[in-house]
Formats: sequence, C-alpha cells, structure tokens
Amino acid sequence: MQDLCPVFLRVHSIKCLVVGGGRVAYRKALFLLGYGAEIILVSPEIIIEIQELAEQGIIKHIRDFYSKTYLDGMKIVIGATSDSEINLKIYQDCLEQDLLVNIVDNPELGNFFFPAVVKRGSMQLAISTGGKSPLLAKKIKIQLEKEFPVGYEDLLELLGKTRRLIIENNEDFAIRSGLLSALLDKEIMGLIWEGKLDLAKERIKDVYPCSGS
Repeated sequence: MQDLCPVFLRVHSIKCLVVGGGRVAYRKALFLLGYGAEIILVSPEIIIEIQELAEQGIIKHIRDFYSKTYLDGMKIVIGATSDSEINLKIYQDCLEQDLLVNIVDNPELGNFFFPAVVKRGSMQLAISTGGKSPLLAKKIKIQLEKEFPVGYEDLLELLGKTRRLIIENNEDFAIRSGLLSALLDKEIMGLIWEGKLDLAKERIKDVYPCSGS
C-alpha cells in the first residue's frame, strides 16, 4: 500500500454520503457531524440511534439500497455495509467520479482513512497505522489523551489570542518574531511538558501582558 498523505479537511456544510445502517455507519456519521458535515445516509434498515438522528433532522435518511445515483452532489463517501460486493461497488463508483471514499474495515479499498483523534479545542492529534492496526492507533490515542489532558484548550486559545495581538500591534518584523518566539521559549515549553498549564499561561501573559486574562 502506498504511503498516505496526512491532511486536515474543512468539511463544514459539505455533503457526505454514508451507506449502511449499523453501528459502524452510526459512528462514522457522528464523527463527520462533529465537524459540521451534512450527512445523507442510505440504508434499507437502520439502528434506533440513526433513526433518532433522522427524526431530529440532524441527518437525512434515505430508506433504500445503494445506487450510484446517490453519489450526485457528494464530496465524501463512506461505505459501511456488511456486504463486501456492495462496498466494492461503492469504491469503484467513487473512483470513477474522483470522490473521497472510505470503505470501513477494508484498508485495500478507499483513498483515505479515519484516524484515531485526540482533540483539545483547536488542537488535534491524529494517529493512523494505514489500516494495518486500528487497535494500536486506539492504544496510542489513549496514551496521548493522558499526556495532553483537558486544559490545553485554554492554553491554545491564549496562544492564539496573544499571537494575533502581537502581529496586529508590532509592524517591525524583528520585534514581532522575537515576541512570538518568546511565547514558547524553553521555560514555557518546560512547564507545558510538565503539565503545569496554569503556570505556562501566566508566563505567556508576562511575555505579552496585553493578552488579557
């Protein structure tokens, strides 16, 4: 298998087709919904959780078997059926139309994978084994969640706000560059790696006081 190129996509309001009505399809739909995608799910039968999403208007459910016509207007397609022949058909149809397609649990099909993700506000850490060992990716995710606990969201928001103010208020490149570097100097990075996030935030405010509280 060829090496994968890691990217982060903006999928807000993008139409995504999920084919399948079981728990795997449900999980993939939830994952994409979390990033603002518009989900259209096609399956003759669905689990109660998917039905509830459809009844609430969160997703659109089409009670039908897969057909190539359902690819019209889609940007991302997820094949999550238990039928290998249907999954193969989805994959082939998507390649013909140059669509992003993921066939769940079959690393040989599809042109992208869903990584295991650790999300801390705007910071995301994505882990992929190229489909070779999803369990390993999951275990690495669990470890990273311990190393990057809740609290990084506030730290990142402060860094973003401070960076923006430095850029807006300092036209001199040398001064601006020096201040930006100081935001994550050796001392601050040391505090971050030690998990002392509150102290790190105070040190950042010392570097550029107008960052606020």
